[in-house]
Amino acid sequence: VGVDNGLFYCGAVLIHKDIIMTAANCQIGAEGIVAFVNTSSFIEFQSYQHIRQVSEYAVHPDFAPDLNTNYDIMLARLNEPVEGIETPALQDRYTIDGAVTVIG
Repeated sequence: VGVDNGLFYCGAVLIHKDIIMTAANCQIGAEGIVAFVNTSSFIEFQSYQHIRQVSEYAVHPDFAPDLNTNYDIMLARLNEPVEGIETPALQDRYTIDGAVTVIG
C-alpha cells in the first residue's frame, strides 16, 4: 500500500479481488491511498502488475494509535477488482509445519 504521491510505506494482503488488509496506521496522514499489487517478490517493487486507488477503508473501532499497537488492522476497498490473482477461499484451511512470515 502506498500514498498517492508514490511513497511506499506499508505491506498489505489481497484478501478478495477488491479488498486488501493492512495495518490501520497506514492511513494516518494519508490524503489518498494507492494499492500496488504484485504476484512476484515483495522486493521487486518496480514490477507492479496492478495499481488501484483505495475508494474506502474501515479501521478497527478500537484502534488508538497514540495508546498502543493493539487492533492495528484496516480493510480497504479498491476502486476496481484485481484480476488474475488467486486469493484464498474463506473455507480454505492450511497446516503449517515450520516458520511463518506475516506482512502488513
